Amino acid sequence: VDAGAAVGNFVKKIQSYPQTQHSKIISLECSHKNLNKLKNLNLNNNIIVECALVGINKEVFFSEFVGDTKPDGNHKYYQWGNILGNHKKNLKNKKVKINEYKVKTITLEGLMNKYGLERIDYLKMDVEGAEYEIIENLDITIATKIHQISLETHNTNKNNNLIKCLEN
Repeated sequence: VDAGAAVGNFVKKIQSYPQTQHSKIISLECSHKNLNKLKNLNLNNNIIVECALVGINKEVFFSEFVGDTKPDGNHKYYQWGNILGNHKKNLKNKKVKINEYKVKTITLEGLMNKYGLERIDYLKMDVEGAEYEIIENLDITIATKIHQISLETHNTNKNNNLIKCLEN
């Protein structure tokens, strides 16, 4: 499961390994701009889920940042998009357009139920700060079905609590 799949770089890399040729890969992304790029990759065994991974189902809005186009074709700051409203203050005075729109959400339990997953071999999360809420609300029954987690942290003040939640 790739939560925060962005433009598909991780999925492309993971699919290059022979042992994943028959694996089901689920990519979660809620940025409209990123989704278009992800869908255009036409990757094998990849299910694209247009929603944000959250700890608790609720209404959320995605803030998408559109700066100048970079040489790789992506817009500057696109990777900072998030459902928490982070970075809006930092980017307000720069040449950045901020698009905000409502997005669908799903929890890990909901994802496993919807796609009939008995386990998740590898969960990669780069969801711009929402990782904390996801881990804090992770039920032990679901947690034991996840074999490995890799995540990016975004707030060092919350990391000690995150570690405790993971240990528990």
